[in-house]
Amino acid sequence: MAPVAPLPAVPPAPPSPPPVAPRPEPSRAVPASRERVEEPAPVPADHYQEGLALLRQGRLEEAKARFQACLERAPDSAPACYQMARAHANRGQLTEARSWCQQAIERDPLLTEARYTLALIHQEEAEPEQAIAQLKKTLYLDPSFVLAHFSLANLYQQMDRPGEARRHRERAIRLAAQMLPDQVLAGSDGLTTKRLLTMARATT
Repeated sequence: MAPVAPLPAVPPAPPSPPPVAPRPEPSRAVPASRERVEEPAPVPADHYQEGLALLRQGRLEEAKARFQACLERAPDSAPACYQMARAHANRGQLTEARSWCQQAIERDPLLTEARYTLALIHQEEAEPEQAIAQLKKTLYLDPSFVLAHFSLANLYQQMDRPGEARRHRERAIRLAAQMLPDQVLAGSDGLTTKRLLTMARATT
């Protein structure tokens, strides 16, 4: 019997190629226009500060133009609305000033200066009860608001309520006495604590 020829050797299998890492998906850049829509526009500080300076100088129409520019960029700016109210009030335009105060309060209910200014407008328009309501809200938010106490004292005195007038006047004096003499009071157009103390003590 003829010998059986051996089977040919099976060649070794070629090595497996290394695994290919998944290619990361390229990040999609957000269009610049979309970024601008999503990010709120900051209040232009230059317009706002210029408006404040013009307001102090009595250049009211120019000040209103600066604050209007702020609101065009940032319509929800309560401080700009409040400064618009001040500019109109200083012009004697109380209807417009009231509207701007209300808009400021709608945007920021904690803006005590706007509530205080609205109270003064009510007082000027012979609406003492509405003025008292706004002054009380001001003091609820900030019990140390000196001018709110002083204004309440004057209103109660006019309404022949001497006990309440005395209480708020004394509170205003105590608070102002703890401040620097030349410190300008919040909500005023330059009234210092020294001047307020002189006025308050003259009516006790």
